[in-house]
Parts: sequence; structure tokens; C-alpha cells
Amino acid sequence: MEEDEKKTDIKNENPQKDDDKKEEEKTDIKNELKKSQDKEEVCETFEISDESGEHEITTCNSVPKKHANKKQVRAQNTILRNILIVLGLVIVAFIAWMIFLNFIGSVKYNDLSFEVVSEGNIIFYKYTLPLYNGDTHYADYNFFLRKNPYKTGEIPFKGDLNIRNFVAVNTTNFQCEGDGIIAMANMIKPFEVAGIKVVQDPNATCDEESRYMLLHIFPGEKNKIVQTGEACYEMAVKDCDVLAVTERMMIEMFTILEKANKDIENDNVNVL
Repeated sequence: MEEDEKKTDIKNENPQKDDDKKEEEKTDIKNELKKSQDKEEVCETFEISDESGEHEITTCNSVPKKHANKKQVRAQNTILRNILIVLGLVIVAFIAWMIFLNFIGSVKYNDLSFEVVSEGNIIFYKYTLPLYNGDTHYADYNFFLRKNPYKTGEIPFKGDLNIRNFVAVNTTNFQCEGDGIIAMANMIKPFEVAGIKVVQDPNATCDEESRYMLLHIFPGEKNKIVQTGEACYEMAVKDCDVLAVTERMMIEMFTILEKANKDIENDNVNVL
């Protein structure tokens, strides 16, 4: 009887020990898994030369992963928050600017009036030039500027614009994500509408006898236009801002054409 009781006690104790052992094994597996997740494998390839010739060998090793501490996490969250705040302010400012432009409807500079025209996300500034045949008004020509004339007018223009019947354009090949082509095509339009012939000549220089007008356009440290001769102009462009500089020249042309139109209109009034 006593032997049977002892056997029974032994049997009762064994299941508990087995359960404890299984729990320990599970814990060990979890710890090993956690350690493996906290490491990453880094491999390097070397080229060696031995008796078998030149060949590559690859060695790999596990290195601990770097985890951000609480201070670093807070710093990253602060940076992300600031970025989102700045981005939000930029979006709000852009929307407010679009609403403002649509509200005011027009921009004035140097007695010139430009209508604000919205095409999708692009804002244009339309200037309408009346065309005359002699003293007869027969049509209107619309010019569309990409830059705000009020801001463009801040670009220095040192000198006076003296036009000729012929214009030579000597320009650097401005790519500027397509702005260069748009700028050149737009700039020559006021001259052509006024009946002035325009050619592009990379070798053109200032004519001392002022037989033609020279527009020399090149990269510079500051946006500016400087008269260097009777009808010669150096047009410096900073950081691909070629649209702003060429439109500054267009505004000077608009001013001259506007004055010519007013003279025609005044003559018509005096005749009446």
C-alpha cells in the first residue's frame, strides 16, 4: 500500500514539472525571438586572390538595431508637427492670395491696367492694347503676363527705352523648365504688333550708330535692365527668373504704346 501511494505521489508531481519546463522553453523562445528582432544582418563582399585565383567572398554578421529613445521620439514628433503647420500655412496663404486676386479683378502699374484672369491654378495678367490704322481703331490685341506687373515693376530699369524699326536679340539659351521659350516668344510680341522686325542673333553687339535696337539677355547676380547705348540694353537674369525680366521689358513697351495710342485718341478728339 505504501509503495502504491508513493508511486501515485510521483505521478502527481510530474505533470507540474512538465508544465514548468514547457513555460521556461516558451519564455526562452520568446527571448531569443526578441533578440533576433532587435538585430539586423549586415553583409560585406570582398574580392580576394588566392591559389584558386581572384574571387569574391561574402561575410555576414548580426548587429544590434538602433531604437530611438523617448527624447528622440519627442524631437521627431515636434519636427513633424512643425512641418505640418508650415505646410498648412502655405496652403492657406495660397488660397487667400487666389481669393484676393479674384476679388480685386485688376492690377495697376505705371498708369497701365492689367485684368486678373484665372485659368485653373494659373493666374494671368491681361493687358489689352488697342490697334489703330492711322487714326482708326480696328482691333484689340491681348497680352497675357505670367508675373504680377506690380512686382515685376520693382526690377530696376536704368535708362530710357528708345525703340527702332529693327531689334536684334542676343540671348543665352535659357531652358528654365520651359520658361525660356515662353519668355522669348512673349517679349517680341509687343515689338511685332508695333510693326518692328525682331531677329535673334547670338553675335549681335551694340550699334554705335543706333541703326537697330539691341537686347542682350544673360544670367546675372540680380534681375535688372540697364541701357548701355542709345538703343542698347543689357538684361540680367538671376536664377532663371527670365519671365520676370522679359516682362519688365514688355511693360516698358506697353507704356510707350499706351502713350502713342493716347496721342492718337487726343488728335481724334481735337479733330471732332
